This record gives sequence, C-alpha cells and structure tokens, in this order.
Amino acid sequence: MMSGKHTDADDDSPFPEDPSDTRTAIMKATFKALCKHGYADLTIKRISEEFPMSKSLLYHHYDGKDELLLEFLGYLLERSEEQDFPVTTEDDPEARLYSFIEHTTTMSEKAQKSSFRNALVEMRAQAAHDENYRTHFTRTRVHLVEHLTEILVEGIEVGVFREDITPDSVAEFLVTVAHGSKFDQATTDDPILEMTHAEVERYIESCLLRTP
Repeated sequence: MMSGKHTDADDDSPFPEDPSDTRTAIMKATFKALCKHGYADLTIKRISEEFPMSKSLLYHHYDGKDELLLEFLGYLLERSEEQDFPVTTEDDPEARLYSFIEHTTTMSEKAQKSSFRNALVEMRAQAAHDENYRTHFTRTRVHLVEHLTEILVEGIEVGVFREDITPDSVAEFLVTVAHGSKFDQATTDDPILEMTHAEVERYIESCLLRTP
C-alpha cells in the first residue's frame, strides 16, 4: 500500500545543504515536508517547520499548499530543462536514448520505497480534476517528448537509428511506457519495472537501431 509518510528510504535531497537564496530554501523545505507527510497531509504550516527563514515569508507569498506545490513542480522542471534531462555525459544518440530508458524504467530498492516518489504520484493524480496540475504535467510530458524526439532525429542523421521510424511517435510511445510503468510500480505490488525495461530494450534493438 502506498504511503506518503516518511521512511528511512527517502531520496537524498537534490538541494544544497545551505541554500543561498530564499526561493531555493523554500523549495528545499517543500521537498522535505513532502517526504515526511506526503501530499494529502501536507500543509503550509508543516512546510514552514522545515523552512529556516521567517515563516511569514511563506504565508505572504502563497495562499495555500497547492500554489506552493505548483511552484515547486515548476522549479524541478526548470532544473530538468536546464540540465537536458536525463543528465548524461554521452554525446552518442544511442547512449543518450539508453540513458533515458535506464533513468525512467529502472528503480533501485531505495527509490521503490521513496515517499517523495509516492508524493509525486499523489500530485499527478490531482491533474484529473485540477487544471493547474494538468497544465504542469502536460508541460513536463511535452518536455520529455521533445527531448527524446531530438535524440531520435539526431540518431537518424548520423545513421544510428532507422530512417523509416517516426521520431515524435516513438518518443510519445516511450514516454507513455515510462510514465505508466512507474505509476503502476508506485500503486501496485507487481514487480513490473524490470520486465518493462527488458521489453523496451528489445524494442529499441529490433525496431529502432539500424542494422549494419
């Protein structure tokens, strides 16, 4: 059963230990509070308990937790866009594609128990009835699809991928598989990620890679 409560297996914070600006400090406090309480039990007060600066700053700038959480999600997406997600030092399109697959269809035991990942699933569920969350997660999906499409187009140009594939359609398919498998992993007891990862790799080898 999925729980938003804090566990010993929470992800390490992606934020600096001592943020130098107020916005980053607020985002870090939001991350820590999400890991401890999950979406459903999160409040501005609980976020303020993780915030080392004046608590009044939070109440002054945000009317409620959802306004702050949308700012938080936007912050994470900005970082992803700046870092050309998924982060890799590889230049080869094939290696970059496999890096994406590795990042999105595998999960360590620690990540499987991550309360932050579970909180993200809870927030994503809000998109079913909240237009602001829907807009954010649509933007995230578009970013991933565009990033993958660029990799595939480059791979076709250098002769790594087959010329008869449709890059944007393939990218949409891979993002759908990645999102679906991680959502199932977070909300069911089926160990599906390993199987999904293997099948996606077979798909790449049989349908995308250009044969010598």
